[in-house]
Amino acid sequence: MDPYLALLKIDSTMVLVGAVEPLKPFHGGNIIMGRKRIAGSLIGGIKETQEIVRFLWRT
Repeated sequence: MDPYLALLKIDSTMVLVGAVEPLKPFHGGNIIMGRKRIAGSLIGGIKETQEIVRFLWRT
């Protein structure tokens, strides 16, 4: 998680969508000092799901 958290800008959110393997521990300072958030959802919204399906059909 730490390498990905380092990519986030201040006040941004990392959203994990879908089934994810157990997360490895990460340094809490990466979240606190950058005012970052981590959120999750089992599935994305309808709009996002349609975008992914359209993208997959093009490739």
